[in-house]
Amino acid sequence: MNDLISRLETNGLIDSNGNIILDENQCVEQQTFTIFFGDIFNDPSITDKYVALSGEISFQWGDPQQIITTTSESMGYQQFFDQWHQLGII
Repeated sequence: MNDLISRLETNGLIDSNGNIILDENQCVEQQTFTIFFGDIFNDPSITDKYVALSGEISFQWGDPQQIITTTSESMGYQQFFDQWHQLGII
């Protein structure tokens, strides 16, 4: 995850509050992003992060916590992952 944050920062995609800039009108807190996608970025056995992010993902959410299974597309993140992939960030 630290590697991703470093790459995003190098590309000007971290704001002054430390949030990840998705586009000019949207950003996401690093903590929230880590809940959603941290398992993928922190797993060294996943060599192609883009492919993993483009498939089904699961994370724990809510109170009480429950496992959510969904896709980046349905969450609205796929377009940003596509852009980051084209930029060589992931």
